[in-house]
Amino acid sequence: MPSAPPPPFSSSGSTKRNGYVCGVVPWRCSSMVMIWKMPSSFVSKAPHPYSMPSAISAANATSVAAICCRGAYSDLVSNVSPKGRESAKVDGESVLQVREVHMSSEPGVFEIMYQLRAMRRLKPDPVPDELIWEILEAGTKAPSGSNSQVWRFVVVRDPDGKRFVQERYKRAWDLYAQANIEAAAKSPPPPEELPARLRMARAAMQMAEHLHEAPVLLLVCMMPRADLPAVRGRRSPAALYASIFPAVQNILLAARALGLGSVLTTLHLVYEDEIKQRFGIPAEVETVALLPIGYPRGKFGPTTRRPVEEVTYWEKWGERRPR
Repeated sequence: MPSAPPPPFSSSGSTKRNGYVCGVVPWRCSSMVMIWKMPSSFVSKAPHPYSMPSAISAANATSVAAICCRGAYSDLVSNVSPKGRESAKVDGESVLQVREVHMSSEPGVFEIMYQLRAMRRLKPDPVPDELIWEILEAGTKAPSGSNSQVWRFVVVRDPDGKRFVQERYKRAWDLYAQANIEAAAKSPPPPEELPARLRMARAAMQMAEHLHEAPVLLLVCMMPRADLPAVRGRRSPAALYASIFPAVQNILLAARALGLGSVLTTLHLVYEDEIKQRFGIPAEVETVALLPIGYPRGKFGPTTRRPVEEVTYWEKWGERRPR
């Protein structure tokens, strides 16, 4: 549920007729329409809509109809216009039957982006195939140069396959961690950054040791593009990766929207040849990212980033302006 609840339910979002009150209630579903019978005076005094069913019971009201469809919580409370109502009979009485009103089944896009933390600690609980398909389909909706759609996905769930990847990832992590220790000895980070860096290092170490316990390991692969010409003798790698990493971001966003955690990793590339051979990936195909996916052990929360004013220049490099 959101940190700040929406306004209390009021008669502005409902319709009254013959002692019945019809309204749309935000709930953990993509659409919910309820028609209940209660004193009209109760509507404006109703508590937070999450507790509406118990409030109805307390008012000795009778819930006579409820339509709930697939989905999750939505902040949206939709007013129902007269055009969307139809006459109906409930318990032999004429009432207004409110049409089903669709509400978004995922949190808002800005909420998802602002809370897209790297979730390195994942539960071993299985993730349904339906969610994996939904996440991957979101990846295929990303833009790509000339609509080349260079993405290919290898879903690894087999315990032996996951252990194979984890063993090589852990070796790569050990090399990476040692290189970071040596770099920090030569150029120590600012003291105020040490606590955050240590927390991140501990989480990364934990993931390297337990990567195989994630229910899903996703290898995001990129097909070669023979059709990409050199311009003025230059073929920038940025032109290639610009067609694959939007898909990776879409996958991360979709996972977050569905309550799943993940993190973008690339350390497997140290042993990419072995991983390609193990999973039958052609030599010319790049495995650009490895994403562990699962239900998070921690909580989603705000990310820590530099203020946008510090990293934005106007008209010319280095020219900042206040927001």
